[in-house]
Amino acid sequence: MIALLGESPGASTSVAIMLDVLKYNFADHLEAWEPKIKEMIPSFGESLAENTDLLQEVDRESSRFLRL
Repeated sequence: MIALLGESPGASTSVAIMLDVLKYNFADHLEAWEPKIKEMIPSFGESLAENTDLLQEVDRESSRFLRL
């Protein structure tokens, strides 16, 4: 069981840590879980440096969600 704890400074690293825990401890399930993970984190498994369209989409959606 993985719990994400909000609030800085942990908030900026908690998702990356959770994804690493899934990758290393549940590797045999990751393929089945990937569609749901990508629904929650569209950039999962993608390089934003190489995919500028996805980077712009993530930036737009983040700004909309955060009301920036």
